[in-house]
Amino acid sequence: MENVEVKHRHVFTVFTATYNRAHTLYRVYESLKVQTFRDFEWIIGDDGSADGTETLVKQWQGEADFRIRYFWQENAGKNFIFNRGVREAKGEYFAELDSDDALKPEALERALHHWKQIPAEEIKKYFVLLFSCEDDKGKIVGPFFNHSPCDYDFRKFNYSRKYRSEKWRCFKTDVLRQYPFREDARNCHIFESTLYCEIAKKYKARFVNEIARIYYLDGPSLTRQPKHPMQNLEGLRLSILYTLNNDLDFFFQRPLHFLRKALNFTRFSLHFNILFNKQYISLTKLSARSLWYITLPLAVFVFCVDILRDRTPEAAERSKQSGRMLSSI
Repeated sequence: MENVEVKHRHVFTVFTATYNRAHTLYRVYESLKVQTFRDFEWIIGDDGSADGTETLVKQWQGEADFRIRYFWQENAGKNFIFNRGVREAKGEYFAELDSDDALKPEALERALHHWKQIPAEEIKKYFVLLFSCEDDKGKIVGPFFNHSPCDYDFRKFNYSRKYRSEKWRCFKTDVLRQYPFREDARNCHIFESTLYCEIAKKYKARFVNEIARIYYLDGPSLTRQPKHPMQNLEGLRLSILYTLNNDLDFFFQRPLHFLRKALNFTRFSLHFNILFNKQYISLTKLSARSLWYITLPLAVFVFCVDILRDRTPEAAERSKQSGRMLSSI
């Protein structure tokens, strides 16, 4: 890794990961043009687009009154592009925004306000502010907390039936640099929640009942689920492995959720020809191994059904290639 001691040149880095989203990226740009707080940079991390994104960004760089930085890399997946965005960031705070969404005009101003509300002797204990969202119809996404701002364990939030919902996240950049996504698996998306749950073992999260982000529902992005259920199978498997090894203390909060995770861990592992002994060894706690063992017969059955119905990584790849061919016609 690069040296994490990077001098902050801006208060905020707004980071957008994109892949062939030139037709929606303007939403981010237009929302940044009207931000009431102006000390920010916008970094666009392009994960291999071939739709004219770079040309569009160059146009914006020539007309915007804020700094826009752009980098392109061969398609490797959201986790790789996110890690590089964090390394490149020159902002004290790192605000992530999807390539098809937008910020409310006062979003950055309100984020800075709430960071400043945390006492100086306490702020080192925090890693993120989380704001509420609304969809493109103006409907608030998910419930508010009973009071705001509210310090709430992110791990508890992640498995909550009451509060878990789409949020806009504004991180402390220096903390993110301490916790990069793993980079031993390319072209798959390991869920962000696994990383944030790991950070939450040491740092606090603060939730704010204010709308900061407009969440559009008109298409997939790097951070949303692919259309074919098997397209991100390795990312799902690795995300589940983390969950089983780290989060089973929340089992009684959502038991069916964790039973499904254990079942799918075996199911997805078998799709990659990972034998039972290797599955067992990769589970590091007795509770995880017990859950794996309980769900093993049903997991094998579901795997066999996948094979019969051609629900495989190979079928997903064929679907992906077919989609690419259609989009090029």
